[in-house]
Amino acid sequence: MWVCKEADDGFQEAVKDASTMVEKAEATLKRAQDKLKAVKEKSDAAVKEMELVSWGKKKAVESEQSKALMGVIEAATKTNNVERAYLEAQRCYQELRSQEMDARPLSIDKVMVETIPNPYI
Repeated sequence: MWVCKEADDGFQEAVKDASTMVEKAEATLKRAQDKLKAVKEKSDAAVKEMELVSWGKKKAVESEQSKALMGVIEAATKTNNVERAYLEAQRCYQELRSQEMDARPLSIDKVMVETIPNPYI
């Protein structure tokens, strides 16, 4: 009977030790999951920030292109010289192309070509 009691005590102690190890492992897993979640949130925030910066750059380019186009249209309405207005539009277009950042809106190319056609073609 004494051997059985000693074996049972040893078994109970082993179960207690195993239970403690499982609790520690679960706590470690929980901390790792929390860290992973925090890193994921940071990376998601960084991606959103980069998308916002990209969107802002695109809007800045579109704004500059719109201002330049309005200037060309205004110049074309103030003067009757179609050739001069067309050359000014070409100059603005080339300047915008050289200053273009990362964004490439497609609308300005078509608008400029359709707004002031080259009468010499």
